[in-house]
Amino acid sequence: MAAGETWPSTYPRKKGGLHMDFKRRFEQAGENPFVAWRKEQGLTRAELARLLGTSYNVVYSLEKGHYPAPLPERLVYAIYKAGLPFELITEYTRWRRGEPKEGTVH
Repeated sequence: MAAGETWPSTYPRKKGGLHMDFKRRFEQAGENPFVAWRKEQGLTRAELARLLGTSYNVVYSLEKGHYPAPLPERLVYAIYKAGLPFELITEYTRWRRGEPKEGTVH
């Protein structure tokens, strides 16, 4: 990095934000299953964070797909301990990989 440059100016960027193939896969997969479940339950992100015994930032990152598939073990344990439907983990993995939702035809 040259003197006076900041990190973001040297970071390579793709035109249009996310790489298009990656973006298209997420569009095919539909809504993040954790977002859908949280909304169905009428919970806010903060409430889900309290339920999981974690921070708002963890829930935000989970909903934005920042966690890889499979999910970190500590998060899987928190989901299990909180009594959330375990299928959410499988659905998240499919969603994160950009696979179409089960039962849909593309």
